[in-house]
Amino acid sequence: VCSPRGDNNYACAIPGASTGGDLFSWLSEARSPAADADVPLLIWLNGGPGSSSLIGLFFESGPYTISSSAALKPNPFSWNEKYHTLFVDQPVGTGFASCPTDACYATTLTQVGSMFVDFLNGIYARHAELAASPLFITGESFAGKYIPYIADAILARGDIDDVDRMMALGARGLSKVELGDSRGARKDVLDGLDIAD
Repeated sequence: VCSPRGDNNYACAIPGASTGGDLFSWLSEARSPAADADVPLLIWLNGGPGSSSLIGLFFESGPYTISSSAALKPNPFSWNEKYHTLFVDQPVGTGFASCPTDACYATTLTQVGSMFVDFLNGIYARHAELAASPLFITGESFAGKYIPYIADAILARGDIDDVDRMMALGARGLSKVELGDSRGARKDVLDGLDIAD
């Protein structure tokens, strides 16, 4: 993806299922990361179900908005000002997430979580520099259903304290799960959950 601001952006389909489906993602590296800390990776998921995360990318918190003339223009309020952001079309069949046969569609939220972990492994294989980034999974609407299953699948793939096993999912494992909407954090929703702080 060419960027009018010279930002590092990557858009691609990455396998998200052993059955052959691909999840589409748009990664934007941080524009002005803090020099004294590891830059977090914020994953954004739109809900629906079936809503493309490109809605969040171009109309909410992504690095660009779409002008009335259909041109990309920088979003001064983008989350990627200080953080790496990853907008993901998931599960397969949503937006640009493709599925060549009926066999690769998820039929349960547990399958959605497992496919997402396969996708994360693909992201880390292509962008090894993100492995040390604290991982935050955020979203809105039906993503509030997806995210706990994704977090559970991440934690089920290895002991969070076992660094060697968690390297495929980032050296620090899962840092935080955020439920709510794009208007602000919903800490009240997270209180009491074992998967978030």
